[in-house]
Amino acid sequence: MKFINLKNPLFSLGLIWFVPSIAFVLSPSYSPSTFPIWFSILFTFLLSIYNRKILIFGLPFISLLSPLAGPNNFLPFLPSEIYILIIFIVGFFYKVFTKDTNLVLFKGDAYLLIIFGLVLLSFFSSLEIFSLSKSLLSWIMIATIFMLSRFLLKSDQDVRVALGSIVFSSFFVCLIIFTSYFSGINLSDFLLKSGEKTILTLGEDTSYIRGTYFYSNIGYILGSAALIAFLMTIYVKSFFLKPLLVIVFLMNLLAIIILVEKTALAGLFISLILLIPLYLMKNFKSFFSLLFFCVMAIIIFNLINFLMGSLFLDFQIAGLEQRLCVIGSATNVLLDNPLRIIFGYGPDATNILNTSDIRNSMINCVNAREYAIDSGVMTFLFEYGLLFILVFYIFFFHSLIRIISYLKNRKDKQDILFCIFSAIIFINICMLTDVLGTSKVMWLVAVIFSLIGIALQQKESQFNK
Repeated sequence: MKFINLKNPLFSLGLIWFVPSIAFVLSPSYSPSTFPIWFSILFTFLLSIYNRKILIFGLPFISLLSPLAGPNNFLPFLPSEIYILIIFIVGFFYKVFTKDTNLVLFKGDAYLLIIFGLVLLSFFSSLEIFSLSKSLLSWIMIATIFMLSRFLLKSDQDVRVALGSIVFSSFFVCLIIFTSYFSGINLSDFLLKSGEKTILTLGEDTSYIRGTYFYSNIGYILGSAALIAFLMTIYVKSFFLKPLLVIVFLMNLLAIIILVEKTALAGLFISLILLIPLYLMKNFKSFFSLLFFCVMAIIIFNLINFLMGSLFLDFQIAGLEQRLCVIGSATNVLLDNPLRIIFGYGPDATNILNTSDIRNSMINCVNAREYAIDSGVMTFLFEYGLLFILVFYIFFFHSLIRIISYLKNRKDKQDILFCIFSAIIFINICMLTDVLGTSKVMWLVAVIFSLIGIALQQKESQFNK
């Protein structure tokens, strides 16, 4: 029996990335050893020698777990960033020396090319070239990930494995969230200097203590993974995988609750509700199984919500009023600067720049400054301009219509198309009140975007330079 099963990439990757995850679970601290992370990345690269698709299948594990090496990292970049930079450099020289300049575009990809062009336009029109150069590098990484997905993933089975990698990487993310929560480790401070880190204890005289993760917008991935796991339990036939997927679904749900991700919770259940009529359109006989699962999910949610009350978690929606005030402030700033409505202030300007316009855009209801414009939609509008938002949503609606049309007329690929459809709906809902940005979470959103064209397999055109 082989220890590494190259025919089952998820099994191999699960074994490899179990090492750094369990190392942190067994010995949680602000200064973990970097060896388990580098060990896992090295073995992921070695596996990719035999199966290049593992470069993409391993990306969710690398992007979400590599911050564990952050505090003791001997390099100025996270391992995940080095991973993508190596892929970009190798891919660039491979294309140059092999003279392989073919770029296959599927229907709808033209919108994504326009979006990237508008990012460049926003960057150069910001007049903050030096300050925002790192953000441009982040977008180049995102584009690299998208193109790598398109070059490597070809079949429906590839799409299933890519979706599965997001699900099972979220399992390890949940383990780290639970461990840090009950150990009093604030993962938001994980990459800070030693004197700036905080240690929290359950039961302190605070209004509540919420869970944390390295990326504040991890709810995008946890909710998407929960939806995909939920749908996989309906379609998968393995008696081993069904209970495992149910466990992953429940772990993601619990992690969202511990993180007090109210938008993710709302998006999760709204997505399920919107999914029911689309599912029943082709699967009426499965109505009762789907209904039973939804009822059970609601019951479990209420039970967990009740239990979490004893852990000082707060699910009040008072913060929504403050977010609306911040959105109003950002809108006023844009109205005072009409050109910025078109071009925006530049990639990640709200996180990097400290101009008067940026400061004024984050004023809440009590005249205090927030740390961000807590809305993905408003942040994109503020940073990239109105044209970016319009094309972004045209791409979303175009993708949803194509998926619905495909499901209406054909019976194949239902599992992967339902997963992608639910993830797109969920991401759109979360963007109303949660920032998406260009973080590692956006890397995985880019992977989901790339899977749309692959799953539908409708080649639009082929460009040859």
